[in-house]
Amino acid sequence: MKAERSNYIFVLASKCGIPLGQGKLEPMEDSSYQTFKEKYLKWAPQRDAYLLNHLSANPNLFRVHLAYTRRVLGLASQIVWYFDEIIIHDPLISFFL
Repeated sequence: MKAERSNYIFVLASKCGIPLGQGKLEPMEDSSYQTFKEKYLKWAPQRDAYLLNHLSANPNLFRVHLAYTRRVLGLASQIVWYFDEIIIHDPLISFFL
């Protein structure tokens, strides 16, 4: 999986020992969280630069930016049929900083 893709976050979490099992709670070590946070904060600007380049190189796509709220993914699931791309602000950056 390419590091410039948004879904690379799951690879990063897995490499840091963050449990990703769906539907069950698993304990997470403080050191795993700290390692993930450090790597994430380093990776996020690279991902954002890739996104900016992608947006500049593909100006004819029909896209929308959705502000992050607790309901943004539900909204995105309803409008996905009408857009080529949906861009959602990264909620983790504000959480980590």
